[in-house]
Amino acid sequence: MCKRSAIMHTKTSMNTLVALLASVTTTTWISYDVILKTSICNKTRNGDQQRPKKRPREKTVHIGMSNRNIVTFSSTTYLYEQNTPKFPQKFIDDVRPIVSIDTALAEQSTLATLNAFHHARSFLMAALDQDQEQLATWLWTQKQHDITSREAKLLNMMKFILINFVDNCTATPISILNNTSTARKDYERTWWVRRVVPLFQTFGNQTGLLNFDWCECETTHHALEEMDLTIWEKGSSRFADGLGYDWNANERLVMEGSCGQHRESVSKTVDDSIKQLSSMIAMLKGIANIHLNARFDTMLRTKIFGVQSIKTSIVLSEVQFDENAKFSYRQVRKAEIPTSYKQRNKWLRVFELLAYLFVALDDQVVNMKQLDDEEDGAVNIPPQDTVRHKCLSV
Repeated sequence: MCKRSAIMHTKTSMNTLVALLASVTTTTWISYDVILKTSICNKTRNGDQQRPKKRPREKTVHIGMSNRNIVTFSSTTYLYEQNTPKFPQKFIDDVRPIVSIDTALAEQSTLATLNAFHHARSFLMAALDQDQEQLATWLWTQKQHDITSREAKLLNMMKFILINFVDNCTATPISILNNTSTARKDYERTWWVRRVVPLFQTFGNQTGLLNFDWCECETTHHALEEMDLTIWEKGSSRFADGLGYDWNANERLVMEGSCGQHRESVSKTVDDSIKQLSSMIAMLKGIANIHLNARFDTMLRTKIFGVQSIKTSIVLSEVQFDENAKFSYRQVRKAEIPTSYKQRNKWLRVFELLAYLFVALDDQVVNMKQLDDEEDGAVNIPPQDTVRHKCLSV
């Protein structure tokens, strides 16, 4: 930029600043330095591109109060999904050559998976319309006819989970037992065991697709992934808050409880998010390691799942290979676990999450059968199409 152009650009920026100041009718002061820097820094040179996913800072205004405190006003672009797994941008950039991370939750406002189970959806809506005192009796007097075995499993899952919900709703609050309204314990394990574990244990019991170990479970594939191939020494052990094993005893779902019901430590959430992603990748590698002769296109459809609990929210994520033999992570469903009967409509999104996991795992049964057939030689696979060729040559 020439000197004359630079002078004109600065004047334009100052005129914009003056106009903004003139629009303020209160006696408060505005942070000149922040506004001027924001105005100038968000201009791009010809041919330059702004960094992706950078929030437009010009949509934030800082107002100084008479006591010299700063009040910030920001636009709706600063809305964000709360209580989700958290990955620092630097981490996302650092691991991009290995894994792509998509933290934008998939559109779930339509409850598409749950709505595909018409009988189960109707049953759930009717159940949520019951009074608390009547729900338990009502649940077990309902008979469903002419439904598939798949939908029957989902219905039974709903019944057992809602029974547990009613039981929790009748519990006497700890604050009453302690004769104080300020006693609020927030133990991470209490929330995990009382509210999260029953959901997924019932899921496994009723679908037959997962068996679980709970609380400080050692993951097998993490140590194998860190194997030092020069001396054949296994890596360090890693533990998870929950592990789900599929019908072939493969580690298929890894779970982390990052905090209790009321308070979140963001640094703990970040650590658990990164740890869980690493575990999911190790688990997918574990399946690939025993299917090196299978077709890579079949391996592309293989999924590993993760559940992270953050306050009252649970987030379901999945990891797959991509076409370049790298890894792809995305968050697919989020739900908030209801803790009182008046919150019972939150079960719609909880069962949407569970229905999604149910369908996805059911599809994996077929996928794993195909992988096994290809690995065992029952299906002829050209060498250039195998997992061995696609992954080991990357």
